[in-house]
Amino acid sequence: MSDADPERSAIGLFARACESLNEFARSLYASTRFNNIRTGADIRYYETGWRLEKWVEAEIGQTQESVVVWWLELGAGESGGWLLESHLAITPEGEFITLPTRVAGSLTDLEEQLRVSIEELITALDRNHEFARAVAEAGMNPSVHLGS
Repeated sequence: MSDADPERSAIGLFARACESLNEFARSLYASTRFNNIRTGADIRYYETGWRLEKWVEAEIGQTQESVVVWWLELGAGESGGWLLESHLAITPEGEFITLPTRVAGSLTDLEEQLRVSIEELITALDRNHEFARAVAEAGMNPSVHLGS
């Protein structure tokens, strides 16, 4: 993406990240590991400011009551720039893993931080052992609550 590219904006970069998560959702569907894959996106305004949100949900377990979630948020940083937050979750078990918060002061930084955040989300089943264990346990018994 060059500086002259009209998509070289925070929203354009986030849109590309959303497409990466959509591609990830398609790969989950193709893997047949999960049931009923859904994606969503929203823009919300919270007390802390605006947030662009993108998520992928996948049902897991025999009764399809448990949902695995990969979540990405982009908002305004406190002192300018952008704030990126990402999360992994399994509901209704209550397992919630907050991944490192990232701050970007320029579009180049934002592009890199989005790349790292997306990579962390889409490889979580292979590289984040806490998340992989929680997904495996939720798949075996949807009523399992880790830590109990």
